[in-house]
Amino acid sequence: MPQVGTVDIDISNGGYGGTFTLADNGDLLLAVDTIVAPTATLERMARLILTNAAIVLYGVTVSEADDIFNDWYGSSIRPLIGQMITAVLISTIKAQILAALTTDPNLVQSPAPTLYVIAGNSSSIPAQIWQAVLQAGASAQVLQAAIFIFGTVTLVTNRQVPLPTVVLPASGTPIIIMPTS
Repeated sequence: MPQVGTVDIDISNGGYGGTFTLADNGDLLLAVDTIVAPTATLERMARLILTNAAIVLYGVTVSEADDIFNDWYGSSIRPLIGQMITAVLISTIKAQILAALTTDPNLVQSPAPTLYVIAGNSSSIPAQIWQAVLQAGASAQVLQAAIFIFGTVTLVTNRQVPLPTVVLPASGTPIIIMPTS
């Protein structure tokens, strides 16, 4: 069987934010939820927020899905990066994320998730979130023109957990800050 390609992943120090671990045979282990930390659920929420679902308008596919096996999966907010920040854009992002979160069977719908979508030039962003994003390597100038997404959800175990913080810069790659347990 021909080899299609390989990817080198640095898993030293827990790799990519501490989410990768190796099995004894060298395979990557999937993250799992524990009583102390819902790691797998948090990773799934970050993926859900940043994945694009297929967008079909009037029977025409406008945007292909990132997940070809589940073309309905995702919030489809990445195409909104770089758009002029308006109240309509903020409400669209919030609505799309809330709709996507309803598809996760590990989250309860009542109480509804608490979701904040705030422009970076707002004084409403909590200082600890601003500092965490700066520590992740973003510059304060870039963050002024970014959109911050954060909040909390309730798991089916009745445990309330913070959502991963997602920052959509005016251009470039989104920044994800995973909550600590």
